Amino acid sequence: MKSKTDDLFAVYDLNVQSPSFNLVQFLLCVEHYCIKNGYQNYSVVIVPKELNPALEWKELTESYGEDAINYRTINLLSSLASLSPRCNGVLSFATRKAARKFTSKANVFPEGYGFSTLGEFGDTLTEIIFKEGIFCEFKVPNHINAVMDHWHSIHSKDTPIVTITIRNSKFDPVRNSKVPEWVRFAEYVESLGYKPIIIPDSDQPFDEEGLPPRFTDIGLAATYNMGIRLHLYQKAFVNCYVPNGPGIFAIYSTNINYIYMKGWLEGACITPSTVDGYYWIDPVALRPYWGSDLQSWNGDDDTFENIKKHFDEFCIRFNKKRVSDS
Repeated sequence: MKSKTDDLFAVYDLNVQSPSFNLVQFLLCVEHYCIKNGYQNYSVVIVPKELNPALEWKELTESYGEDAINYRTINLLSSLASLSPRCNGVLSFATRKAARKFTSKANVFPEGYGFSTLGEFGDTLTEIIFKEGIFCEFKVPNHINAVMDHWHSIHSKDTPIVTITIRNSKFDPVRNSKVPEWVRFAEYVESLGYKPIIIPDSDQPFDEEGLPPRFTDIGLAATYNMGIRLHLYQKAFVNCYVPNGPGIFAIYSTNINYIYMKGWLEGACITPSTVDGYYWIDPVALRPYWGSDLQSWNGDDDTFENIKKHFDEFCIRFNKKRVSDS
């Protein structure tokens, strides 16, 4: 019989979960569970993958490669967990047997967790938000905020920031960013008095000459440090995305302004081909039903002209809101 303690362990099983930004959805579900059940803190338990090769999604695993997947498992997941307000630790086991032994006597999330538990938390989180609204915002660690405040005082001061998150992956490349178009857009917003910061893709951050895109600046640090990334997203005038993992920060927030380009497109493995593929996006307002006027989606290709159009429209909405709030 399990001995009841005040500790909660949230089990992230890599047999049914991916070592990716999908962890954000899981962490928010854990935060909600803690709120409802009186837990002050929790720890994440990473259960290693031991899967029959026949069950692997080979296109995904072969595109990234073993080294990149191992990086995500060890570095990305713990970095993301550090942003969850109630998370106070991450445990990673070498074998599923060791994880099973540990969790068998612990209070775990999801309730009734077994090693055959399915791993979809996106729909669960969406149902919660539909009922209750955004209930938790991720928090940047105090040390990162202090470091970034110093950076702002030297490099950006009062200049509003526009972030551009690049996707440059071998997997599902139709979703990739058109980097020259985004660099051109960065030049445009710079001419208007903004500070553009390009955040490269963590798997392929450099071009063929070994250089990151122009306007990367501290964006290269944000590529690998989730605290710096989230700080920039929360402080920016607006953040620009294509369908990519980091955009998940913005989707489930109230304090991140964003423009989500080509949110639906033909030929993608995961992204729907039409807005109707998202039951949680208002097809008229073109934003999540829980979103604000400063959070927008569109199905336009990421050409300079399209990006500029949506940015200019965002600026109009921003100015209207500022007037109405004054």
